[in-house]
Amino acid sequence: MTKTITVVTGYNGGIALSWDDVGSIDPCRENLPAFQKYNAICTVNLNSLSGSPQSTKDNLSALHAAGWEIAAHGFNHEDPVAFLNNHTSQEWLDQEIIPNIAEITGYGYPVYSFAYPYGSQNGTTDALLAPYFRTLRTTNFGTVNVNESAAYYKWDDTQVLYGVEIDDQSNVSLGSIQYGIDYATKYGYVLVLYGHSITSNVTGPYQTSTSRLDSILNYTYQKGGKFYHMGNLGNSSWSQPSISSNVTAKFTSNPTTGFAPLNVAFTDTSTGLPTSWLWDFGDGATSTVPSPTHTYSAAGPYTVNLTVSNGNNFASKTATITVLASNSDDDGGSSGGSRGSSGGSSGGGGGSPEPARNVEVKELSQVFITNGKATKFDFTKNATCVVYVGFDSKKTVGKTTTTVEQLKSKSTLVSSLSEGEVYRYFNVWVGNSGFATSKNIDNPTICFKVEKSWVQDKKIDQDSIALNRYSDKKWEQLPVSLLKEDSKYLYFTADVPGYSFFAITGKTNTTPGETVTEIDDSDNTKDMENTNSEVNQESGEKENTGMPGFEMVYGVAGLLAVFLYKRR
Repeated sequence: MTKTITVVTGYNGGIALSWDDVGSIDPCRENLPAFQKYNAICTVNLNSLSGSPQSTKDNLSALHAAGWEIAAHGFNHEDPVAFLNNHTSQEWLDQEIIPNIAEITGYGYPVYSFAYPYGSQNGTTDALLAPYFRTLRTTNFGTVNVNESAAYYKWDDTQVLYGVEIDDQSNVSLGSIQYGIDYATKYGYVLVLYGHSITSNVTGPYQTSTSRLDSILNYTYQKGGKFYHMGNLGNSSWSQPSISSNVTAKFTSNPTTGFAPLNVAFTDTSTGLPTSWLWDFGDGATSTVPSPTHTYSAAGPYTVNLTVSNGNNFASKTATITVLASNSDDDGGSSGGSRGSSGGSSGGGGGSPEPARNVEVKELSQVFITNGKATKFDFTKNATCVVYVGFDSKKTVGKTTTTVEQLKSKSTLVSSLSEGEVYRYFNVWVGNSGFATSKNIDNPTICFKVEKSWVQDKKIDQDSIALNRYSDKKWEQLPVSLLKEDSKYLYFTADVPGYSFFAITGKTNTTPGETVTEIDDSDNTKDMENTNSEVNQESGEKENTGMPGFEMVYGVAGLLAVFLYKRR
């Protein structure tokens, strides 16, 4: 029997070497000089990066900068055929393929090829993936001699290619691989090879020794072979799909309930090829990675919001995480209302520095912040004394949460006010720590309300009502403007330098001849009795009353009145 061999002209033969799984990134970066010694470039096939440290992501960036291709390998590394036995095709695309592409492109790496996890594929999977990738790589299982495999790309637009594993315990001999390199370079083919983790000391499967790797790279180089990306092969008529005009936000949470501190893994399953993600965890913390993890330290219900965008539009989805108070919580954590677009709850300080036991009630408001537009957080539940918080944003940050905490008493984190009757202490926290600064926002304001009954009961001079802000270890009194009033409240606005700790104060009306003692900052302050402010200084001319010690008592009373007057 005669075997026909087609010689391909116009192409240099060589190898396309790829490395599977996120775990291959660090070893490849560590051995990058060994690849560069032979001008070798490779492809790294990735599953989800969400659990990887920043150092691994930096190493991936270094590989890409060195000319390497970054490709897909299934977001959760699920066996495709087994998965489709129990799920629909759309569920597979939504869970394994689209998030995989979205995450990689989100880091700035274009995606051209896909390596099947476990080499598991069939005609159905190939057809489903054909629009998304130029090249699909599966595996030649049980290959011993490369020359007997179908591991060659012959520039014939074949989209599904079969790779040979080069790991030391793959049963493929180095001599067989070298034969394959000879065959490829002779006829202008590309030999498809793949491995996993590179190590100098092989201790088990899925490991390629540095010595074996060097032999393969050196042999290819000596034979004049070229090093290819997997994305250079496959269907030459394939074109990268355009981003869908409609993006849909989807995600899963695991777990959805548990005791504090609760660590929750969020997995993005959005469709429409999103390119950016913004997570709001409902406790003041946010993230921009596709599939983050987050720890909730305080008890309470939390509304998690994911906003995704593909450059054309954006979409959001929410879910609830319920954190239960641990047995060691002295104050029982938080309870009460829900957290949503605007929601109130009692207890728990969430992501703020305020001790939870001093938070009387809190209310949250969420707004999508866009560069150059006025931003206003309305607190529609009327849970606190704050009506709204507003500013002009200098940058687009997406969905952002502002939290108002109305306190039971003065925070232990601030000093006492020097004067004035305190109506309410409250805190305002906008987005992440460090966001609400002059670098990011202009014209910050607060609108708050004061009960008329408090003004009347405490005999407060309405014109003396002020907003005080604590910053840099001191209080600053800010002027306010009366916005409106109704039968129950006076509404004021104030321009503020920033958002932090606040107190609303007012001064008691006084009449000539009277003085009012300094008001304590505690909630249960009692008015002290007014005292005569005019001291009779003619006691020396008064007639002796005949009552022993009377003059002494009278003199002491006068001195006390002077003392109280000067404290005013």
